[in-house]
Amino acid sequence: MSCSRAILSFSQLSFSPSITPYLSVPQNLMSLNTEQGMDEAQERKHRLNMHRMKNALFQVLCEIKEKSALSQRNPPEDDPPDPQQLRLDRMLESEGVIGNDADAQLEGQLAATGDNTAEHGDYRAKLNQIRGIYHAELEKYNNACQEFTQHVQNLLREQSRTRPISQREIQRTITIISRRFNQIQLQLKQSTCEAVMILRSRFLDAR
Repeated sequence: MSCSRAILSFSQLSFSPSITPYLSVPQNLMSLNTEQGMDEAQERKHRLNMHRMKNALFQVLCEIKEKSALSQRNPPEDDPPDPQQLRLDRMLESEGVIGNDADAQLEGQLAATGDNTAEHGDYRAKLNQIRGIYHAELEKYNNACQEFTQHVQNLLREQSRTRPISQREIQRTITIISRRFNQIQLQLKQSTCEAVMILRSRFLDAR
């Protein structure tokens, strides 16, 4: 039986008046409605936080969590660098899309292909378009990732006032979210590399 179902079943039993105050906190937890208005939700949360038995319930939840071995015992290991991400980064840097020396990389490539100013100008213009699109989309990605992870972090910190959530567990959740977002970044880099390769085949490799 899950903890939430157990608390619900526990709160539905009949007890003597001296036990009743202990049951009101689980009842408040189980009665929270995600579809209720913001004002009503804030009012219920305030009543729950101010309840005199809240600390006792929190301690019980900590003990249940400890006995169930749900706590994160070992610190999360650092994720090793993704080989595919590193490969794409090197490719984008060598093609003059990213990096501090992107312009120098581009000029070096153009110089190696011969002296065709017109074609070089077209290639440079189209590569700058690809570069601009890449950096604009990367900025959107970074903003969305930061906004979402910050929201989750604030939510977990808020919930940690009612149920035991350690900072280590919060960080582990943020790490998992970052891994998911990395897949989006990977797709962006792959698409950009493909666009550069197509552009290169039309202007440089054909020579």
